[in-house]
Amino acid sequence: MHSGVTRTTAWLSLVLALLAGRAAGQGGQGGEEGGEGGIRLEKRWPLDSGGTVRITSPANGATFTAPTNILLTAVATDSDGSIAKVEFFQGTTLIGTDTHTNAPYYSITWSNVPAGSYTLFARATDNLGATANSHGVSIHVYETNAPP
Repeated sequence: MHSGVTRTTAWLSLVLALLAGRAAGQGGQGGEEGGEGGIRLEKRWPLDSGGTVRITSPANGATFTAPTNILLTAVATDSDGSIAKVEFFQGTTLIGTDTHTNAPYYSITWSNVPAGSYTLFARATDNLGATANSHGVSIHVYETNAPP
């Protein structure tokens, strides 16, 4: 059942071994690494920057009166691709996700937020799956009729 996979793996291993031997001068003309007919192998992987993200609203230290709806906005960019989604968190709890294509601006509305102190952050995921987190933003939601 897996014979196709086994044969492909064996073939790939053989090709890599042959190339590695030629890179070391074992099969190339001239008999030296990098000699005439030799192959020089270099490992090169595309590096995925993962992008950047920052919360633009609310501001750090912002205050609200409960119950309230809070618009959370962020700017996210990726220099070597695109942003697939931005998730907004309160602590470790996911509040919501914006997957629209209006880059670099992303937003959600956090509805019916009760009184309390909260730390918010955003996580951007790029088109290759790499992630970047924003710095935390602290806010406070006061009880109705409580002094700020």
